Amino acid sequence: MKKFYLFAMVIGAALPLYFFITFFAEQGFDVMKFLNAAFASKASTALIADLLLSALVAFVFVARDGKQLGINKLWMVIPGTCLVGLSFSLPLYLYFREVKTGARQSSMGGKYVEA
Repeated sequence: MKKFYLFAMVIGAALPLYFFITFFAEQGFDVMKFLNAAFASKASTALIADLLLSALVAFVFVARDGKQLGINKLWMVIPGTCLVGLSFSLPLYLYFREVKTGARQSSMGGKYVEA
């Protein structure tokens, strides 16, 4: 699964960044213009609301799950979400989780024990 999460991180970063870069290249770096475009219709507003709520739930899950598992790099999820998107930061966290649980599994003779 680690390779899948790494692949998902790359795609999850590349797609949003491509659209951010092309938007700002065409429109200039104007955050208000970006926000107006993002909330231009009820459909786009619904998608933004869904994304924001999903990100909030992801932050709570990552904080709780990561603390239970002792994952050190949890702080990277918030800037990853804010600067790129949840499509990048969620696979990033799942990669960290897979590395941590895989290491725990190896140290216990291949048997995974939930913390």
